[in-house]
Amino acid sequence: MSQIKYFGLGLFLGIIIVGTVTAVKAYLTKEKVLGESAVSTATLDISTTPQSALLSFEGVTPGFSSGEKIVTLKNTGTADLKYRVSVEPTNVSDNNDLYKALEYVLYEYDGNSQKTKSLGGEGFLLKDLQDVEIAQTLDSGQEKNLGIEISLPQDAGNGIQGLTTNFKIIFNAIQKDGVF
Repeated sequence: MSQIKYFGLGLFLGIIIVGTVTAVKAYLTKEKVLGESAVSTATLDISTTPQSALLSFEGVTPGFSSGEKIVTLKNTGTADLKYRVSVEPTNVSDNNDLYKALEYVLYEYDGNSQKTKSLGGEGFLLKDLQDVEIAQTLDSGQEKNLGIEISLPQDAGNGIQGLTTNFKIIFNAIQKDGVF
């Protein structure tokens, strides 16, 4: 019987100890609420000057170059960004032999209006200018120039005579790497 007595006493003491620890834990727990938290998102926005029609030429012949035209890009959003450049014909009839023969060069400028890099050149077709990422980044409120030159190669064939083409230059703003 003494074993049952010790067992009962041990069980009783165990219940008291566990209950006391649980009660003390609950009693010693404290809650602290921080003030109201807020989250807001940044905006990606880019503007161009001029806002339309950078190039307009008539009477173009093989060997012709438009000369460099400057477009100013400004980050009008609140997030730092990178950007990509693409070109597409304005409509189906503009995707013709003239459009397919045009070549391009893009010139990047630094903050001091000095050329830092060129992309494209002889053999780089305008029709293939799709999502070309520009190395420069634009911080919020910053603006930079991008030079664009279009040319018609000297060896362009007779199939382009009398053709007209129209195209859009598209700038796509992208969140700068590493930005939360």
